[in-house]
Amino acid sequence: MSQEPPRFPRLASWPRRPRLVLLSLLLALVGAVAARAFLFVLRSFTDLVLGPVHGAAPLTVAAAERLTRLPPAEPVFWILPLVTAAGGLLVGILTWRFAPETSGDGTDRVVERFLARHEESRTSMRVPLTKLLTSALTIGTGGAGAREGPISQISAGLADLLSDRLGIEPLERKTLLLVGIAAGLSAMFKSPLGAAFFAVEIPFATLALQIDAFPYALLASAGSYLLMGAWVGFAPLLPAAPVRWDAGELPAVLVIALLSGLLAAVIPTVFYRIRDLSRRLPIHPVLKPALGGLVVGSLGLAVPQMLTGGYGEMALGLRGGLGIAVGLALLFAVLKIFANAVTVGSGGSGGTTAEMFFIGIFWGLGLAGLCPLVGLGHVPLVLGALVGMAGVCAGAVRSPFAAFFFTLEISGAFGLLFPICLAAFLAFFVQRLVADRLRYSYLNGAQSRAHPERLLP
Repeated sequence: MSQEPPRFPRLASWPRRPRLVLLSLLLALVGAVAARAFLFVLRSFTDLVLGPVHGAAPLTVAAAERLTRLPPAEPVFWILPLVTAAGGLLVGILTWRFAPETSGDGTDRVVERFLARHEESRTSMRVPLTKLLTSALTIGTGGAGAREGPISQISAGLADLLSDRLGIEPLERKTLLLVGIAAGLSAMFKSPLGAAFFAVEIPFATLALQIDAFPYALLASAGSYLLMGAWVGFAPLLPAAPVRWDAGELPAVLVIALLSGLLAAVIPTVFYRIRDLSRRLPIHPVLKPALGGLVVGSLGLAVPQMLTGGYGEMALGLRGGLGIAVGLALLFAVLKIFANAVTVGSGGSGGTTAEMFFIGIFWGLGLAGLCPLVGLGHVPLVLGALVGMAGVCAGAVRSPFAAFFFTLEISGAFGLLFPICLAAFLAFFVQRLVADRLRYSYLNGAQSRAHPERLLP
């Protein structure tokens, strides 16, 4: 059977660089629209499913910003585990029937595709559509999944479909995969630099960058950021309370960063042990996300802050926790590791990277609260939260450049550039030193220690 000719042969015959510039701008639009569509479907499921369940509706960022003290703890209606299990069952059915590659963390799937040598297989439109629906179902019914995995796979899948229509060669398709990731993430988190660096850094578990794709990734991320800002505003996603720091707080920053790197070394082991346990269970794959939903929903009965992405709780953390107890902050960080691993490791459709933001914020918040008790002096809680956010993400995901810029742009705390940068890279090196001795070294198992290949002449 002869191969179908490209539908737009004129564009496909353009010189490579002008063509990539045009396609990057087009993918900026695609990524912004995909992010808005995903957020709309996610919010619709959340309001429809969790809204009627007493005590389970997630705290929004807008509501958290209006609070002057922590909301009172409320009992969650007992039906919650059945709701999360039903959501997991629907996700299992949809992924098994339409697109098995959409289960689990979408970022890992895109990295696998990028690292495949001269991959010639084609993406079906079913993949981004199924990922959008199943991820919105997973998170919207209470699953502890992040948004970055779904939007990465959705926008990269759409980039791959566009490459199909244009007859793009394999190496150029790989560039557009990274461009698609950058466009979707930038729109989702309003973080153009963080998204661009994440796209060129995430394929590798080292300090390597796929640098020849960076100009196009940055162009797409800037374009999608502008579009999303025009639609919803340019305010940071999770604005941090204003805070200053001085050199006297440097020892505390170093300790929090070091301990964040140690926590990040443990996270991949927890995640993959739970995933391996799920794979060994002698039940049909359709039922495994339902079982994961049942476990997370049961946890949510006691600690509803573990449900969904926790953006309202993160907003509280970046305001200093509003008086949250040290022990409770550390408990939130530890339980979120478990909740995310159960949700995604059992086959639920979600991400992991943005969950590291939650874990890092509350880990850093708790450690900052402990600093006066161990002789490190008073440390602003917001500073501790941001150092933890950058450190845990940089270490567990092995992406220090992206973690640094994500933390700055998502919080708007540009005055803390030095401690955040220091935390990201110190935690990265600590995590690598410790985790490389373990079986599971980093959270995105598809990452490679190989050097980047040259995609463009």
